[in-house]
Amino acid sequence: MYTMKKTLLALSLCLTLALTGCTSKPKPETIPLQPQQPVAHEPADQRLAPYSAMNTAFDVPNDWPTTQTGQGNWSGIDFINPADPNQKVSLVVSGCSGCAMNAEKAKTGVVEPDPFAVLPKNATDKTQADNHLTARYTLPTEPFPTYGAVLVLQDKPGADGKATYMGYATLQVTVPANQKDFADKILDSFRRP
Repeated sequence: MYTMKKTLLALSLCLTLALTGCTSKPKPETIPLQPQQPVAHEPADQRLAPYSAMNTAFDVPNDWPTTQTGQGNWSGIDFINPADPNQKVSLVVSGCSGCAMNAEKAKTGVVEPDPFAVLPKNATDKTQADNHLTARYTLPTEPFPTYGAVLVLQDKPGADGKATYMGYATLQVTVPANQKDFADKILDSFRRP
C-alpha cells in the first residue's frame, strides 16, 4: 500500500508538471533593442544666415538656437539643431595669443602663427593655409564627425609693420558624414569681420 501511494504521488506530480508547463522549454529568441539613431535631416542651404560675434563672422543655420559657453580666457557659442541635438555648430574664442604660435620658431625670436598648435590631439585630415592663419581638420566624434577650422586672430599691423596676434578662434560643425558639404559651406564662411 505504501509503495502504491508513492507511485500514485509520483505519477500525479509528473502529470501536474506536464499539464502546468513546468517542463524545460526552449527560450524564445530575444531581439535586442537598437538604440535610437540620431536623425540625419538634410540641410537646407537657404537656412544659412550671417552671424558675427567675438571678432569672427560666419554663416550658421538661422533656426538653430544658441547657448553661451566659456570659462577662463575663452568663451563661445553653441548653435544646436532643434531637430537633433547631436548636430551643432560651436564657436570658441581664446585670448591666448601665444597658444597658436610656432613654438620652435619662437625660440629663435621669430613670431609665426601655427594653428596646428591648438588642434586636438585626435584631429585628422589636417590642412593649413599658406599664410599660417587658418587650418582645417576633422575629429572622429560620435555619433557624427566634427569638421573644424581654426583662425588665428591677427590685429592690423602697427606703425612698425608687424602684426600683433590676439588669440585664436575655432569653429566646429558636427553633422552626419553625408552632410560634409553643408559643414564645408559653414567653415568656408569663417573669417574676421
